[in-house]
Amino acid sequence: MSISIETLEGSQRRVTIIVAADKIEAAYKEQLKGYAKNARVDGFVKVKVPHQLLNNVLAWQLVKMCYLMKCNVHSLMPVIAD
Repeated sequence: MSISIETLEGSQRRVTIIVAADKIEAAYKEQLKGYAKNARVDGFVKVKVPHQLLNNVLAWQLVKMCYLMKCNVHSLMPVIAD
């Protein structure tokens, strides 16, 4: 995983995070298995939530997790809410 931080005008920063695809894929599949067993979504039986819906939720969580982790490492204040 690599990160680059560009200083823009004022206090703005541009953060670019690059993660190896094989690491993302492995972590994603592992999380999808665990999440699928316990996912509760209105309108669906517990174990019958469509995989596309789970994919959308997990993709955002993965991006958010990487972003927050790298912000913490580099002592940056995140600009997304929990």
